[in-house]
Amino acid sequence: MKSPEEFLVDFLQDCGTKKLDAEALEKAVHLVVDAMTLAKKAAPHAVVKAVESLTTKEAGGDRLARTWTTGERIPVSEAVLVNATATHAFFQDDTDMTAWAHPGSLVPMAAFGLAEAEGLGVGQALRGLVAGYATLNWLGAEEKVARQVVEKGFRASAVFGPIAAAAAGAATLRLDPLQTRNAIALAVDTAGGSLEPVRSGAQDWRLQNGFAAQRGAMAALLARAGVQGPPQPFTGKGGFLTCFTDGETPEAWRRPPQIAALKGVWFKPYPTLGDNMAPVVAASALTGKIPELSKIETVEIRMNAHFAEYPGTQYRGPFERTEQMITSTAFAVATLLVHGDLDYGDYGQLISDERVLGLVAKTTIKPVEGMDYLDGSVEVRTSEEAIRADASDVSRTVFFRDRKATRAIVERRLGSKSALDAILFEIVDGIEPSFDEILAELHKH
Repeated sequence: MKSPEEFLVDFLQDCGTKKLDAEALEKAVHLVVDAMTLAKKAAPHAVVKAVESLTTKEAGGDRLARTWTTGERIPVSEAVLVNATATHAFFQDDTDMTAWAHPGSLVPMAAFGLAEAEGLGVGQALRGLVAGYATLNWLGAEEKVARQVVEKGFRASAVFGPIAAAAAGAATLRLDPLQTRNAIALAVDTAGGSLEPVRSGAQDWRLQNGFAAQRGAMAALLARAGVQGPPQPFTGKGGFLTCFTDGETPEAWRRPPQIAALKGVWFKPYPTLGDNMAPVVAASALTGKIPELSKIETVEIRMNAHFAEYPGTQYRGPFERTEQMITSTAFAVATLLVHGDLDYGDYGQLISDERVLGLVAKTTIKPVEGMDYLDGSVEVRTSEEAIRADASDVSRTVFFRDRKATRAIVERRLGSKSALDAILFEIVDGIEPSFDEILAELHKH
C-alpha cells in the first residue's frame, strides 16, 4: 500500500507532463483571471505597498518574474509574495471548502511566477496550477483534516498553502521524484499560521497567504537545488498529522489527489469572509424589495452552523477597521440590503454609515446544522410582513463562473477595454499566449 507521500509525489509527477482536458483548462483559466485581476485591483492597498517597498528594485540576472500589481520584474520569490498578498488583500479570492482554504492566493502565483522565471510556457504554468489546486483539496481530506486544523486554532490557508504552492512548483518545474518529495517535505516543515488575525480584525492575515505561497515556491527551488527534507513529512512521528490533527491517516489520503476536484472551487462575488458569502448573496436578491429601513424590526440570517462559529463572523461592532467589517456576517448582509452591492473601496464610507449600522443592530444569526455551505437565507421583518430570500434564488454563476461571468469580473476590475480573459481563454482552443501578452494586457488599462 502506498503512503500518502507516495500518492502525492506520483500525482505531481503525472501532472507535470499531463495534457489537460478542455474542462480542466477552462476552469484553470477562470481561476487565474480571478487571481490576476484581484491582485491588480489591490495594487494601492497599504499592506501590498508595504510588501512591495521591501522588494529588490532594478533586479538583474535570472529567475525574475513580474508582479501582477505593477508589472515590475523582481526575483521570483518576491514576486510570488507580492502577488499572493495582493490577491488575498480584499479577502475575495476563491474558496475550496473541502480544505477550508483560499487556493487563489496560494497557487496561481507560484505556478505562473516559476514558469515565467524559468522561461517555461503558460501551458506548463496551468499544469502546475491544476496540480496545486488538486493538492490543496486532497490535503483537506474531505474536511476531515481541514476541520481539525481549524479547531486547533490554525488557519487552513496558512497550513495547507505552502504545501499546495510547493506542489504547483514541483509540477511546473517537472522536478524528479526525489526532488518532488523534498519540495513537499520542505513546505510541510514550514506550514502554520493562527486564526487570531482574522478573529481580531488585524491586517496580517494577508501576509499569511503571501508567505505561504512564497515558502512553497522556494521549497520547490530549494529541492531542485538538492536540499533534503524528512522522508515522511505527513506520517512521520513528528510530522504533519501529529502536529495538526489527531494523528490518524485520513481515508482520503489513501488515494491520489483528483483533478476533478477543481470543479468544486467557488468564486466570491463580494469582498467578505467566505463564510458570509451565501447569506450575502441571498441579501442581494432582496435589492429594491425591502421596506423603508425605519420600518424594519428584525433581520434574521440563516447560515451553516460551522460558518457561524468561524472567528469574526458573529462580530457586530464597534467597527474601527476594515478588517472587522470584512469578517462580520451582519455587516456584509446589512450593506447588501441597504446598497445592493459591496466593493472593497466602499468600506471607508461604510464604517460610519448609520443605515448599515442600524440594520446590523437589528440582525440575528441562526446557525443551521447541516446547511450546505452555499446555502443561506435572509429574512427582513416589519410589524406587517416578512420578506425572505435564499442564496439559491440567485444564479449559481456567481459562485461557478461561465465565460460571461468572468468577462463581467474583468470589466469591473480592469475596465471594459481589457481583453485579458479572451487572451487566456485562447489556450483552451489550442493557442498558447505568452507571458508578455498576458501581463501587457493586465497592465494596459
